[in-house]
Amino acid sequence: MPVRSLHHVQLAMPPGREAEARAFYVDVLGIPEVVKPPHLARRGGCWFEDASVRVHLGVEADFRPVREATRRSSSWAWRASWRSSPRRATR
Repeated sequence: MPVRSLHHVQLAMPPGREAEARAFYVDVLGIPEVVKPPHLARRGGCWFEDASVRVHLGVEADFRPVREATRRSSSWAWRASWRSSPRRATR
């Protein structure tokens, strides 16, 4: 199930990792970076947007990645794609 659009997903990131975020979102995913409004740019982070995708990364000083969410999220995504698969309807 391809993702066709994401309208404003806000994600947290650790301070000082904007270059890594750009390398992933711009270079790997191909989502252009847009300039944040000046009053928000002081906080750090980056915004990536095109016509159908808006991903905003905000800095959290005490950022800690959640280890368990990755497994659950990917499991949920797999179940959602399996349920909507056209091949499933024919089985």
